[in-house]
Amino acid sequence: MLRPLQFRGVKRKIFFKVLACRLREGIKSEGILHANKLTKKRYYQLITEILDACYYDIVPEGGTNLLLFLGNKHLFRHFYNEAKKQEGYLLSKKNNRAALEHFYFDILVDRSLFVLKPKSNDKLSEAMGNYAQRYVEIVMPDSEDTRYLQKSEIGRLITKPFPDPEQGFNSESVNHLLSELEDLFEAIKDGDFILAQFVINTRLIWLFSQFQFEGKSPAQYAAFGLKLMKDHPVLFAGIKDFYSLQCLQLLQDEDKNIEEFKNYLMNTSEYFGPSLVHIAHYFSRIVNSGETGWGKKYIEKFFPCNIDLLRDDAAIYYYYMLIVYHICIGQDDQSEKYILEMFNRLKGRNRDINAYLVLRCYNVFFTAMRGDPIALENAVNRNLRFAKLHGYKRDNTSPMLFLQGVNDLLKYIGAGHADAKKILERFEEQFNVNRGLAQFPLLFRKIYNKYFIT
Repeated sequence: MLRPLQFRGVKRKIFFKVLACRLREGIKSEGILHANKLTKKRYYQLITEILDACYYDIVPEGGTNLLLFLGNKHLFRHFYNEAKKQEGYLLSKKNNRAALEHFYFDILVDRSLFVLKPKSNDKLSEAMGNYAQRYVEIVMPDSEDTRYLQKSEIGRLITKPFPDPEQGFNSESVNHLLSELEDLFEAIKDGDFILAQFVINTRLIWLFSQFQFEGKSPAQYAAFGLKLMKDHPVLFAGIKDFYSLQCLQLLQDEDKNIEEFKNYLMNTSEYFGPSLVHIAHYFSRIVNSGETGWGKKYIEKFFPCNIDLLRDDAAIYYYYMLIVYHICIGQDDQSEKYILEMFNRLKGRNRDINAYLVLRCYNVFFTAMRGDPIALENAVNRNLRFAKLHGYKRDNTSPMLFLQGVNDLLKYIGAGHADAKKILERFEEQFNVNRGLAQFPLLFRKIYNKYFIT
């Protein structure tokens, strides 16, 4: 909680103006300058001092812990400026090699966990590439970690999203990256290549969690991630609680995960602030398990009063959680309104085919719940065409599992309840293996109940 009484005079007036602002374009600076007879230079100096004071309230020790907090909250412009300031300070000091190495290590570890779209964060994306190169240059030349960073172009894996959010799914690129990462992992898993191990292992967990690869699962990489956190608790102090939980959910039963998710969101993550991406992930699993009362309290306590004031890339996570919550409490009409808000935010530099496809699956669900099989068939076929146009194939992602499963159910509407039951069981079995988007099993079962349970 910020303490506005720590400010005095003009600074206090400006701070309250900022707190009271409800305009997406921000505060009206010209009015403040005129009313308080300030020069622009003095005004921006006061804003900087206010911002630094707020940073201190949130993360008193500053440093890369502050950067982790800013990145978790999708405050990437603040992250970019603060990282430049911290790096400049470290570079100005003599004989500061160890501190610089620690700074670059932390910032690259943090980056591996952020969902950063280059088009809307072009300066930060470029800076991350530079940080990766400087880390390679500053670590001892004979370091094995450095050799693998150079050989496998880990900087490319750190700084670029995969797959390209504007292109959809490219199976050839995915298989090529998977092969490269698996080979690298086998080569370095037993060595002392900590950053390379972390980046490669994190990418492999993400790939196996998002896409279907026959006969493979993320379990071995989740177990390796747990070992990495246990063996190097100081190096990964800022992320070990979250990262360990991410790995554990791939290794243990969902029922046990739910309590740990709740504890993390309410207690464990308080110090660094949980990432919006992971709040959305854990929140959806919690409310899907039936904990809608807990979800309501979490929304009332932690959600912003006016989501419209947030940047698009932050707002979409809050809208997604509201979609999940309102479906769980049976308010589909309200969820549809938030779907439209998300579509409006996923335009221009935020365009994301993968997110588009997920939202289209929700539209299929809403169509199904209206009880018109013909309209449902048209919606499924239309969205399957969209998915295939962008490279998606049967069963290789959670949305495709969902669309193909609904398409299979359509064949038995009005007859063949036993066959429809088998499709439901097959879908839930596949989804347990894939562990993709948390709400799809609930949506699928609701559709099944609508047409096959009288």
